[in-house]
Amino acid sequence: MIQGSMSMESEEPLPPEVAPPAAEAAGQSRRAPGRPPLREQEETRQIIIEAAAHEFVTAGFAHASMSRIAHAAGVSTRTLYRVATGKDDLFRIVAEQRIARIVADFLRVRGEGLSPAEELVELTTAYAGFVLGPEVSSTTRMVGEQQGRFPDLATSFRQNAQRLANAFDMAVAELFARRFPGRDDAAFIAHLLRLVFLGQQRQQTAGIAPPLTDAEIRIFARQVTGWIARTE
Repeated sequence: MIQGSMSMESEEPLPPEVAPPAAEAAGQSRRAPGRPPLREQEETRQIIIEAAAHEFVTAGFAHASMSRIAHAAGVSTRTLYRVATGKDDLFRIVAEQRIARIVADFLRVRGEGLSPAEELVELTTAYAGFVLGPEVSSTTRMVGEQQGRFPDLATSFRQNAQRLANAFDMAVAELFARRFPGRDDAAFIAHLLRLVFLGQQRQQTAGIAPPLTDAEIRIFARQVTGWIARTE
């Protein structure tokens, strides 16, 4: 997960003229003059981000290819470079979107009218689902393996991990202030919860523990929350 810019020796330069792949060319040929694009810009951006996330996880940062990302997204390389200036910028965009998505989940939980205990479980499940999910586990492994070659990659990854930790801590603190006014241990509870899930993540990344399914993550999050927070 990236925040900030990096200089990448393996970056692919923007070619002067790039023909769009078949998917994009076909879409352009079907569009009548004066009609709006068949695929909106934001939709195209999301498709590019998902293609980039898959490429980074499967190929690693060093071997990720902007050309392959463009092909997978069904756009020209020139269109891809309108979204991101290079691999480092694209990796940052992927990371920021993922964090924004999990923070939105925190806000969504608040508005669902759950009991205080269930609201805390859902907050914890959202955080655990992100940290223990296959994409983040694979990215963590990739960053660890390539941090010697790309030290800025590891630094920015840690910065984004801290951003997520801060967002989770704030969500738990807000919940305790609103739903558990008699308790003053929100920061301690949030810290312990994160430690448990990050410990599980390290075991998964090292191959010591198998990846958890979504259902297993939910059960694990509920058990850990009940044990640490003692809200039930």
